[in-house]
Amino acid sequence: MMKKKIYVWRGILHGINKTGEITAFSENLAKVNLERKEIKVLAITKKSPFHKLNRKNPTKKDVALFFHQLATLTSAGVPISQALQILSKNAEHVRLSFILDQLQEDISSGKDFAQALKNFPKQFDTITCQLIQNGENTGTLDFIMERIAQQKEKIILLKQKIKQALFYPAMIMLVAMIVSTIMLTCIVPRFAELFQTMHSKLPAFTLLVIYLSHILRNDLPWIAILLLAASAALYCFRHHPNVQIKRDWIMINFPGLNSIVRKIILARFARNLATIFAAGIPITEALNMISCIISNLYYQKAIQKAHFAISTGKQLHAAIGNQSLFPVMMQQMIQIGEETGTLEKMLTKIADFYEADIDHLATHLSKLLEPLIMVILGVLIGGLVIAMYLPIFKLGTVI
Repeated sequence: MMKKKIYVWRGILHGINKTGEITAFSENLAKVNLERKEIKVLAITKKSPFHKLNRKNPTKKDVALFFHQLATLTSAGVPISQALQILSKNAEHVRLSFILDQLQEDISSGKDFAQALKNFPKQFDTITCQLIQNGENTGTLDFIMERIAQQKEKIILLKQKIKQALFYPAMIMLVAMIVSTIMLTCIVPRFAELFQTMHSKLPAFTLLVIYLSHILRNDLPWIAILLLAASAALYCFRHHPNVQIKRDWIMINFPGLNSIVRKIILARFARNLATIFAAGIPITEALNMISCIISNLYYQKAIQKAHFAISTGKQLHAAIGNQSLFPVMMQQMIQIGEETGTLEKMLTKIADFYEADIDHLATHLSKLLEPLIMVILGVLIGGLVIAMYLPIFKLGTVI
């Protein structure tokens, strides 16, 4: 039995140069499939195990847009296979072209849409696949896909705002480190040569800075190797249980950091739970699914404890009531939602509240960090300048 091969192609779609991958039994069949998509093939080669494709991987934004457009097409009555074919011709989905081709082939061979998505766990997580499967079973696939797209867009927007807020402080610190390194390796040594002609004892602070400059100049390669080795070790052992436990404890307990980290986790917990409830999935199964996507080990254990409590007959608000990781306000809102039959709406409000709080904090994060940045800059740059000029200030007493 012939096995499908992967071909790398380069061509023109609607006057724009494109590249991608396609699976087919032969090169000729691959060309035919590309021509059906109105792609004029310029070059096509079989992908070797060592070939690296000159294209970017699909981003979370691409996946969110994909679900939005697919939901629109399916709600209009377009079958999934035809909708995927339409989207594969869209220039906005070039980075998803290979995945769309595979999805079309799997669905044509008789697989469900959810089963086809499971072949790409990096782009479509367990919750997404489970929601899609439930949507297919209940006939609410377009509604579920729209909720998935909205949820992914909110997560993307939240991450972008936090990154933007941290960009300015990070750049300032980077510049400060570069300037400090230049001063220690280029400017301080010249001052040190000047001070050698002075016949008095230098201040301890000045001697310390000169000593640091000496170490940095003579042992810079070893320092770089040590930093790289430490970074590599941290990267390799980042998934080690002991490292994860300590990291996660710091993330939810370190003053200043714990508040925003907890709110991000709680917002994600509430948003995912609301979406899963909307799909009609039982709460015990929903908590199992959510515990798999929450990266913090302490919250994972807390959700698992809640799952066990609910399986013994407790309600959700009571299951999380004895756990300090879930705020009292959240417990009370969930209780109201359970008593009034509006739990999904309450969970959505909880997620909106925490996301708005994070948004406000991210907007003002740069201003909040400015005093700390000024202190660090003063210690780094100002300290070096003072250390070099202290002996000069005392030069009059020496004379």
